[in-house]
Amino acid sequence: MSGHRPSKIQTFEDLCAEIALIRRRGYAVVDEEFELGVVGVSAPVYDFKQRIVAAFNVSAPKQRFGRHLEKAGALAAKVAMDFSAALGAPVAPLGTPAGQLFVAQPSMPDGGAVRGL
Repeated sequence: MSGHRPSKIQTFEDLCAEIALIRRRGYAVVDEEFELGVVGVSAPVYDFKQRIVAAFNVSAPKQRFGRHLEKAGALAAKVAMDFSAALGAPVAPLGTPAGQLFVAQPSMPDGGAVRGL
């Protein structure tokens, strides 16, 4: 198949909402936005300096993979978190949702926050 489906992100507010959703769940989803019939999930990999140095991505035909995006996304976030830990990234504090790292946010009033992978 060729072509792609129009993005669901049409406004700045849509973009902000999508980024917030990605941070909450710890992974991003692509549903035919790049190519018809193809879906995927991805999650960032952090190094010991808390920089994104890679991404873990899984994509497949929608007919085989489309119904499993949530499960695959959660697994991708877990794998990315494991890679991050192997690279020395900080371990998530107890009680942090799976697929998230503790990343200092000096620009925030409280000095820190949990940011999704």
